[in-house]
Formats: sequence, structure tokens, C-alpha cells
Amino acid sequence: GYAIDHKADADGLVHMAIINDELQLGVALEYKKEQLPCFNEWKMLNIREYVVGLEPGKCLPVGLKAAKETGQIDHLDPNESRYVDITYTVLDGAQEIQEFEQKMKY
Repeated sequence: GYAIDHKADADGLVHMAIINDELQLGVALEYKKEQLPCFNEWKMLNIREYVVGLEPGKCLPVGLKAAKETGQIDHLDPNESRYVDITYTVLDGAQEIQEFEQKMKY
């Protein structure tokens, strides 16, 4: 996997996407970096198969012990909840892709 430190825009939002230019199709994510400061991308590349995971989160996949040592673990008490804001968007066509790419230029 790859740990990526995405930059946020002036509003604190991270904008990222996977785009297939040949199909003119993409999937975009937007989220608040303050809520999800870490990002992990993993890939599985096999013949005729391709899988990618896009994982914004609170910590990197370094294991429980290492995450505790670096203070990345958040504890939720029973019945406690926490909300995060993530927007997923399907980008359909060259125009939608170009408009989203403009958002990413900060």
C-alpha cells in the first residue's frame, strides 16, 4: 500500500479521483482532512484483474501496537458515535472530469 499525505483546499477538503480517460468515467472522493487525516491506497495487479482501495482514515495500517504508540488510536466509549463527511461522486463524461480536475488545483 501507499500512504499519501493529500493537501486540503482552503476549506479543509481533500479532493481526489480515479479516472479512466478511455471510458471517460471516474469516481471522486471529497472529505475533510481534519476528520480523516490519513490516506492509504492499495493495489492488486493481476493479469486481467485490477483492484484499488482508496481508504481515508484516522490512522495508517501500521498495526494496533504501532498506532497506539504514535497516538493514532481514537477510543469510543459504549454508545458513543463519531461522524465524518465523505462525498462520493461518479464522474460521467469529459466535462464532469474536467470540472472535478479544476477543483483539485489548489
